[in-house]
Amino acid sequence: MVRHITSMIILVISISFNVSAGGLDAELVKKSNLSIDKGVKFLMSQQRDEGSWASNPAITGLCIIAILDSPGVNNAINSGLDYILKFAKPDGSIWSKNVHAYPNYTTSISMLALASFNRPKDLEVIKKARNYLINSQFNDRKSIDFGGIGYSKTGRADITNLSYAVEALHFTEYLDQEPYSKKLDAVKQNREMWEKVQIFITSCQNLPEMNKQDWVSRQDNDYGGFVYRPTESKAGSITDETGKVSLLSSGSVSYSGLLSMIYANMDINDYRVRGVMDYISRHYTLKENPGMGQQGLYFYLNVLTKALNAYNKDEITEANGTKHNWCQEILNEFIVMQKPEGYWVNDNSRYLESMPELATSYGLTAMKIALNLDQ
Repeated sequence: MVRHITSMIILVISISFNVSAGGLDAELVKKSNLSIDKGVKFLMSQQRDEGSWASNPAITGLCIIAILDSPGVNNAINSGLDYILKFAKPDGSIWSKNVHAYPNYTTSISMLALASFNRPKDLEVIKKARNYLINSQFNDRKSIDFGGIGYSKTGRADITNLSYAVEALHFTEYLDQEPYSKKLDAVKQNREMWEKVQIFITSCQNLPEMNKQDWVSRQDNDYGGFVYRPTESKAGSITDETGKVSLLSSGSVSYSGLLSMIYANMDINDYRVRGVMDYISRHYTLKENPGMGQQGLYFYLNVLTKALNAYNKDEITEANGTKHNWCQEILNEFIVMQKPEGYWVNDNSRYLESMPELATSYGLTAMKIALNLDQ
């Protein structure tokens, strides 16, 4: 359950850690703290004079979230947030036209960073960004993108961008309540928004009982998992002997789907939630991004940690009965993968994970959730 620190502060990443570090081996906790300290020091060394990381507002936001609550970082965070504010647009979006044309993605992450530190001067920017994201939802019921959110207000929706957007919207929903808002229809608006999100989530899931689109796979290996968007899977497709083309499920988008389900207020006993948990139990691994190999590995480990934490599940049981304490295993995995200089990096450059700032932000956030530093 989400814990509000005060009525004024929402700590987006650290408020809802459900698994107590007290259940972890003391030596692992010690090693994890040392690893986190090294990672934070590395990120601090990479901040530029302008306040950014990598001169990119989205990566800056992810780095801010990663170093939250660490000792001696407040000046760096304030500088980074001031950098992000430079990209706030009159319509509420926060993004740089000179980096990548990803308005919704950058706005979502920037919102999370701003709301995490929650400076009074940022409140109106966060509120405008929230309204921008809500208005970016695709509302054409005839479109396969209905209910989703993508990189921008035009184009197409996908489950990864949706997961970032709904995370930001979930943790700022208090802004539609008094004393922050006087909107009389806010409750109705939010309910309708989440209902539409659920429709898009369903349209991305390989669950033939609920999703009747032609591309839905009936292969046991794909059952319950997610594809990137309706009609597209980054893991590819398979054609059977009849010529039917089915899209393959993959790991990172399946955890993004689970995270989106929880934030969209879907019950954990919902057939769709049970379906993706069935997929996860059959494909649990920390060594690769199922269906994608090493592509997007660090994002996969990051969203796996966030999703299982939000689901409030501290143990995964494989189909063969093998049980996994994912908190313990994720900490050990990141400790092993960390470079001596304190950073993490993916040798596979897809999704920019060969950039140490990005991979390190993913790793630190995952480790802090698993270690539960705020308990």
